[in-house]
Amino acid sequence: MGHPTPPLQPVHPLDFDKPITVTRQQLPHWTQQHVTYFVNFRLADSVPAPLLRSWEEQRTIWLRVHGITYDSENQWRHKLQTLPEALRREFRTRFTQTFERMLDDGHGSCLLRNPESRNVVENALRYFHNERYTLGRFVIMPNHVHALICPQGEHALKDILHSWKRFTARKINEALGRKGELWQSESYDHIVRDEAELQRIENYILQNPLKAGLQDGFTLG
Repeated sequence: MGHPTPPLQPVHPLDFDKPITVTRQQLPHWTQQHVTYFVNFRLADSVPAPLLRSWEEQRTIWLRVHGITYDSENQWRHKLQTLPEALRREFRTRFTQTFERMLDDGHGSCLLRNPESRNVVENALRYFHNERYTLGRFVIMPNHVHALICPQGEHALKDILHSWKRFTARKINEALGRKGELWQSESYDHIVRDEAELQRIENYILQNPLKAGLQDGFTLG
């Protein structure tokens, strides 16, 4: 189960009066110094390709019905926020929560079900705690990881995530005698807006194993 980390207090929310950097790959990434992030990274085989394609096609159709054209530059995400709250809630239910359930269904190799592999990930998460970043609640599931993190000083979130994934991939591949990609190349990150959202995310992290029906094969921190 691991040793629980204390909650991140106080939260460092997004400040619209300070510079914000937005970069785009498949997902948009908002970055700002000294804010709290909710991050998620998953194993490369955690969502089967046919299932992912079907989910993406349904999402594109839903957006088109509501007057939004899906685009690789992610402008559609900004347009989505202009829809009425009821439609945004429907989108979260039909697509965001559905994707989370796909992860929790335990597709793929689920290499993190192995305690030694989870220990590698946990040790990596904790290694630079209170030096390069402040680590909050986290959960290591069989095929993905959720964590709250606040980078410190000049340390950038993208560099921290890259370091975690590179180090753990090498160690886990060596231990299991495997080669090839371990993690999905891109990670999800979200800047926590306020204390209320922080509490909701912490509760989500703590409840994730229960909602996935797990009695073991996970680590909570």
